[in-house]
Amino acid sequence: MFLSFFNAKYMVLLGCALVNLTFAKQGQKRICDTSLMISSDINGSPDTDAEGNGNIHNRSLSAWTWIPKISPHRIPQVIFEAQCSSEYCTFPSGMDTRLNSLPIYQDILVLKQDTEDRKCFRVTFERVIVGCTCVWAKTS
Repeated sequence: MFLSFFNAKYMVLLGCALVNLTFAKQGQKRICDTSLMISSDINGSPDTDAEGNGNIHNRSLSAWTWIPKISPHRIPQVIFEAQCSSEYCTFPSGMDTRLNSLPIYQDILVLKQDTEDRKCFRVTFERVIVGCTCVWAKTS
């Protein structure tokens, strides 16, 4: 389930869309004449390698939960984002307030529907929290 939308299908899809959308000229009315077809099995069964980490979000010293972020005007419409479970890192012996649990960010390519022309999509980056990690707390 961990960011299963980052497979080769999406990268090819977004790459093709980026190439096609960059040909639009500024100052002219945009015409979206490029068709985009998305297979119904795009979110098919995850690869065996992708499942190798298992429930890493629960086993981490800086655990997190997955929160679905839904946008009907974006492809993909659902992106799962991590939310750190605690401000501090947790060990079997308890919490260590010297170590903070902080989010890890990654910029991903998405297609966003144009607000003026719903038939058009533009390629943009969206910053997503993909996990959490332990770091030493800042000292003054």
